[in-house]
Amino acid sequence: MRRTLQAESIILGLSVLVLVLSSVMTPSDSVLTLFGWPVPPLCVWKNLTGLDCPGCGLTRSFTWMGHGDVVAAFARHRVGPLLYLGVALQLPLRVWRIHRTLKVGRP
Repeated sequence: MRRTLQAESIILGLSVLVLVLSSVMTPSDSVLTLFGWPVPPLCVWKNLTGLDCPGCGLTRSFTWMGHGDVVAAFARHRVGPLLYLGVALQLPLRVWRIHRTLKVGRP
């Protein structure tokens, strides 16, 4: 039971972190900023080769979704808004699973 709670809590925490960061980062086509500080490109493949990988644009897509602009999010990455929705749906799912685990674990 302890491992289940720990795993569910970690996934919940990471999902909250992703959603909060996507909301506080400032989206743009040129550079993402966090409280005015530029966020360096995170893609190792693009940093090494200069070529886009299949995941390039996801951070910008998530950031646009965090600001409620679905059209801009789809323009940055076609799958980004769907993945964002998947992360957002983790919140009620993980809270429910933690609640269920605690409820079953009680004597």
